[in-house]
Amino acid sequence: MPKSNFQHRSGQTYVSALNVYPVKSGAAIALPSAEIDALGFAHDRRFMVVTQENGQFVSGREHGKLVRLVSDLSQIEQRNVLLSAPGLALQTAHAAVDAERKQVTVWGQEISAAICQNSHGTLNQALSDWLGEAVQLVYFDTLSERQLDPRYAQIGQQTGECFGRQGLQIHPVQRLDGVERVDEGLHCGRKFADAAGQ
Repeated sequence: MPKSNFQHRSGQTYVSALNVYPVKSGAAIALPSAEIDALGFAHDRRFMVVTQENGQFVSGREHGKLVRLVSDLSQIEQRNVLLSAPGLALQTAHAAVDAERKQVTVWGQEISAAICQNSHGTLNQALSDWLGEAVQLVYFDTLSERQLDPRYAQIGQQTGECFGRQGLQIHPVQRLDGVERVDEGLHCGRKFADAAGQ
């Protein structure tokens, strides 16, 4: 789930900021608004670094360098993400529709993910050299669904978002600073505007 800053005023709650993390544990991108699609917040944690050997996700707790991995989403509609970080040459990661797939483990569940690569076939070697561990970048698409935590969802409800433990829901609030009243929570396909009403 994207990091959100919640502010309270007179017992009411509203979202004052939205950040998405295109690569799990990577640097955040602040957004004025966010789209929700069938897999959750668009572009949030769709890419993830995993170990090459067994597909375990690699977090910023294990490799602090990851938090400085910056994503450029200008080509995201082509399933591309541009990656840059200190000590890492600019990389264009592409998740082909027919890419080789890998079973990766996230929070104890196995999920199918597309293995990313660049045009030279050197992306994952570059990331491995940078982190000092054999890793691969993978992409979660519509084939990457996982069961939502039954504490928060019904059996059979799934998500493709790699965190996927909780969904963001805002309960009824009054119109505040240009943000319209929300009566029925947040649903897939809705657009969330910032306080300026964008």
